[in-house]
Amino acid sequence: DLTRSILLQIMLDEESGGEPLFSAKMLSQIIRFYGGTVQGILARYLEESLSMFVQQQEQLNNTVGTDPVKAITNMAEQNMRMWADMQKNFFKAAGLASAGNRKKEE
Repeated sequence: DLTRSILLQIMLDEESGGEPLFSAKMLSQIIRFYGGTVQGILARYLEESLSMFVQQQEQLNNTVGTDPVKAITNMAEQNMRMWADMQKNFFKAAGLASAGNRKKEE
């Protein structure tokens, strides 16, 4: 896929040109997932995380001129809901019981 190769080359060029976005530790952890049973789950998790980050950046830009404490509180509450949903879906996709279900079983 040509697009993928070009995007990877752009990332490589950006990483070598200044302060890297990905630490060596992070890259080595990602590499460990290649070929494993949860490779697809990790890819989906990273996609969802980046999407949420972009949404929050847009929300933050839209709060200019409003009460900053209220805006941050709303964003934090939304984050908690999104992370809980994403974690539940992650555990479900991995075939594991969620933390909430384990507590109910104990």
